[in-house]
Amino acid sequence: MAASGRWANLGQRVSTAVILAAVSLFLIWWGNTPFLLEIALFALAGSCEAFDMIERKRLRPLRRTGTACTLLMLVGAWLGGLAGLAHATLISVLMLLVVATLRAPQRVSMILDAACTVLCVMYVGWLFSFIVLLRSLPSGAALVTLLIGLMSFTDIGAYFIGRAFGRHKLSPVLSPKKTWEGSIGGLMLSAWLGYKLCPLYGLPPLHGLALAAGVSLFGQLGDIWESALKREVNLKDAGELLGGHGGVLDRFDSMAFAGPFFYLYWTYFV
Repeated sequence: MAASGRWANLGQRVSTAVILAAVSLFLIWWGNTPFLLEIALFALAGSCEAFDMIERKRLRPLRRTGTACTLLMLVGAWLGGLAGLAHATLISVLMLLVVATLRAPQRVSMILDAACTVLCVMYVGWLFSFIVLLRSLPSGAALVTLLIGLMSFTDIGAYFIGRAFGRHKLSPVLSPKKTWEGSIGGLMLSAWLGYKLCPLYGLPPLHGLALAAGVSLFGQLGDIWESALKREVNLKDAGELLGGHGGVLDRFDSMAFAGPFFYLYWTYFV
């Protein structure tokens, strides 16, 4: 009974992950536009989850305007690259501030409502846009596939090594189930994959090692960040869309942090 508890929901988590990976890989390699539509769909769901969490604090985020700004950032990155994302971000922030100022007087607080909306839009819209930017690079499909592989190996290593050998809590307050042993295991497994695969991308092995280690670290930071949000509002999962994985933010929180790191590393150091 104890063993079954430690590995609870593993079958559901694996089946959901396999289906998500298969669909995502198909869309990634199909083209930029199909991949954008997938990211936009996830971003819409993620925005709803983020706004739902904010509303549990009895604040009133600008849901419709914030969702529109999230989509604007994704489309800006798709159409205009990094410059397009910068322009879309500027327009989005100005739009949010104007709407927050002119909003009906029953708002909780102009400052708090505007601030939490900007937080949600930057978290979901701005960070996810870097994955769209990564796909638009030369060999972008292969790069996004590598990013998914590195994050998957981080998750696999952290889960199995943490379950089997985890003893020391990584962050007892924010995420009590995570351990240092699991975190290091995920980092090492991801670094190994990067060391082995990155030469196929024309990178020296040490470059691959650094890239993979950074992706793993930032991905785990993204996971802890989302755990902190959920603990702030007393939630176990951000949503229920993905079965055993919870919501979109539960599954892609690590990608939101790792994607920008991957893009910046590849752009400036490769």
